[in-house]
Amino acid sequence: MKQRLLLALITLILLDFQVAKSQTPWDVPPEKTTKIASFKFTDEVRKDGEVIYKKNCVSCHGGIGVANFQPLVPSPGDPATEKFSKQTDGDLFYKITTGRMLMPTFKDILTEEERWKVIAYVRSFHKDYVQPNPDKAVADTTGGAKGTKVKLSINFNSERKTVEVIATSEDKGVKTMAAGVDIVLFVKRHFGKLKIDETKTTNASGVAVFPFPTDLPGDKDGNVELIAKIDNDKFGEVFTEAKMPIATPTQVTSLLEQRAMWGVRSKAPIWLILSYLGAVGIVWLVIFIIIGKLKKLHELGSKKTTQESDTSIPTNHH
Repeated sequence: MKQRLLLALITLILLDFQVAKSQTPWDVPPEKTTKIASFKFTDEVRKDGEVIYKKNCVSCHGGIGVANFQPLVPSPGDPATEKFSKQTDGDLFYKITTGRMLMPTFKDILTEEERWKVIAYVRSFHKDYVQPNPDKAVADTTGGAKGTKVKLSINFNSERKTVEVIATSEDKGVKTMAAGVDIVLFVKRHFGKLKIDETKTTNASGVAVFPFPTDLPGDKDGNVELIAKIDNDKFGEVFTEAKMPIATPTQVTSLLEQRAMWGVRSKAPIWLILSYLGAVGIVWLVIFIIIGKLKKLHELGSKKTTQESDTSIPTNHH
């Protein structure tokens, strides 16, 4: 009995802690709240944002302006409300990027451009919204020293079985190796991106080394698509992609080439085809039985009518 009471008490304490934590204001760093998009929120951008929102956000926030968000703690809320419209673009971008509690971290799920497109779509429901001048964001995307640009390249070390991401910086035409840059590495999969190991920081030679899993399946030739990107927005959205034959060759069979419930008619499961044909056969059998019964009823009715007619004719006796 005492153990149950203690367990209930601990549960209540944890629930109170979660509720208290959910009510804590979400403080956005001052340097993040003023961040703005570097491109214009056009109709095309908003359409892209709608697609991204419906894929990643609608499950919790619901349809914008519909107020059908999930009853979670803390409440995700409807992005069309004043609570969202009063926030700066930087506030929304920071929260989408970092996440908190039930709010996922979209930094490694959506690119910076995709996150801004979601904001563009949300802003289309805020009637008094005026987008800040995108030209003022250009200075922010260079990061670090003014005019500094960072580029990434990917190399595979076949001896060590490691992927090396090399960062170089360019300032006023002078190229140097970029040390101290945080890098994340992903592999493209069918349903998203698979993160490889933890975030790595480039060394004095501008190289971040990632151990590559030897059992990772690739295509039939062992090719995989790698994506390396900087793990912060100091230099803006910086990433590179490369396709390399470094994974385990795998013969991938298309889902439409095997017999399955979702297959086309020629690839439907045998049991499903037989069940369908059996059901159709039963339906037609029932139809023929009903037609036969109706025919017999009709014949009986005609015969009865004929008999009644014969009995109703008077007989003349001479």
